[in-house]
Amino acid sequence: MKIAILNVTFQYGSTGQLAYNFYKKAKENGNEARLYYGRDCIESKDENIIKLGSNSSIYFHAVMSRLTGLEGYFSKGSTRKLIESLNEFSPDLIVLFNLVGYYLNEPMLFSYINEKMIKTVYSMIDEYAYCGKCCYPEKCQKFLEKCDKCPKKRRFPKSLFFDYSKKKQMMKKNLYGGKNNYIFTAPEYVCNRAKLSYILRNADIRPIDECIDVETYKPYATHDLRRKLCIPDNHKVVLNVCPTSNKRKGEQYYFDAIRLFTDEDIT
Repeated sequence: MKIAILNVTFQYGSTGQLAYNFYKKAKENGNEARLYYGRDCIESKDENIIKLGSNSSIYFHAVMSRLTGLEGYFSKGSTRKLIESLNEFSPDLIVLFNLVGYYLNEPMLFSYINEKMIKTVYSMIDEYAYCGKCCYPEKCQKFLEKCDKCPKKRRFPKSLFFDYSKKKQMMKKNLYGGKNNYIFTAPEYVCNRAKLSYILRNADIRPIDECIDVETYKPYATHDLRRKLCIPDNHKVVLNVCPTSNKRKGEQYYFDAIRLFTDEDIT
């Protein structure tokens, strides 16, 4: 099988690691695979990992998104490059990860997928697939029916002046909301919200956990590390890896938990 994978990065950040792990696992299982990405802090020497955007096109897209509120409508050049490569590769399956990041024209991509009727798995890393504009609606319920007067207009992807959340909601609904060549996957929490959304309520949605590199994340002998860090052998260890400056990541609950377990055998 030929599999094309698309993400904003290919190794940087959580979504980059997920996309890259998926790419490696696809090849290990005997598939032909290509990984397309918009930007990253490094460039791969693997000829099947293809960068789409230039720094200038990304900056242009970011500026225009702030001015117009239409993130995902610019970067036509990098999207043409993607489509030309897809035509040459002729994939049996397209796997989409994070589409937000000023590197992609979404109407061009989805129109191409629909024209060719390519089977597509949209891995919902966040909630952008079923929201008009934002990636994390949190308490906002407008994605259920009508995204307009967006309360997160100034949040990523930022718009300084205009609110086109309704326009983008209708674009997504028309391009992939009711098409039968798409499968949407996510952890169960996101799937349950997606099933209620205006965009994806009639879509094929399947809960699935995100893939990890089990060669790296596996049980290790920790005695020497515990001794180095002065952690008693009988203690359970709780690790938080999110940036504590990001309230959305829930750091306040982590510090609340620390105070609750001060008398427990927990580090």
